[in-house]
Amino acid sequence: MRLSCAPRKVFLLTFVALLIASVALAEENDVNEFTSDEADAMYTASDAGAGSAAYVSRVLFLNASSQSFPSFPAGSKVNVAVAFQNNDNEASQVVFLMNGLLQPPHQYHIVLQNFSVVRQAREVKKSETVSMHYTFRPEPHLEPGEYNLVIGLYVQNSATNQTYFITSFNSSIMVEDPLGTDPRTVLTYFTLLSIFGGIAYIVGSKMGIVKMIKAMTHSKSSTGSGAHHMEMGTGSTGYDPAYINAEHQRYRDEVLRKKSTDAHSRRASGSPKKRK
Repeated sequence: MRLSCAPRKVFLLTFVALLIASVALAEENDVNEFTSDEADAMYTASDAGAGSAAYVSRVLFLNASSQSFPSFPAGSKVNVAVAFQNNDNEASQVVFLMNGLLQPPHQYHIVLQNFSVVRQAREVKKSETVSMHYTFRPEPHLEPGEYNLVIGLYVQNSATNQTYFITSFNSSIMVEDPLGTDPRTVLTYFTLLSIFGGIAYIVGSKMGIVKMIKAMTHSKSSTGSGAHHMEMGTGSTGYDPAYINAEHQRYRDEVLRKKSTDAHSRRASGSPKKRK
């Protein structure tokens, strides 16, 4: 048994839309991972470059109640503004990468989660200050508690082509319990519900359940239209005997019988007699 054209198209369009939305959310949280050794190199490069490079970088948490010790629900998107100031009076700096990571408190050699690496091509001229937008999302399954967050920039000196890492934020944050209305969770449940609904519809169509439901619905609608037809009176040829009084039914049958007898008598008397 084949599905009708319209439900099939609606199901396919819904499934494709949910698939595209899932892929878009997956790409949004796609991360380019780096190892713990690279995390250690980050601190080394930051400390080594602090004395020679003339720069300042800071982070502003846009949806946090505290800037010194921010807290975020696990699984929710965090928006930050990363500011970079070039105090070099001779050369401009080019910001080409932004990234971040999450670590256990006071265990800087361990990386729990890598956040997205965002490519930039932002030239910052001498004595200029710019700001860039960055987002990350703590893993929903993280245990609530204190963690160490690192956010930084990879910058290149346009005069010497030297590349160095600038630490914009390296301090403790609080990860709280996840929110109950996480968009990713809602989309996942909705996708599963749509898939199960489509499978149930296909199985029901092959087993004849859908056809039976449609037949029952059509029967109810036909009964409703018949009751509506009865309101026009019993003079119509279409009526339901269940709505007619028994005495009235007998009277109607008697009238019809007499009319039939009279018509037959008139036809018999009006016909020419055969000659012998």
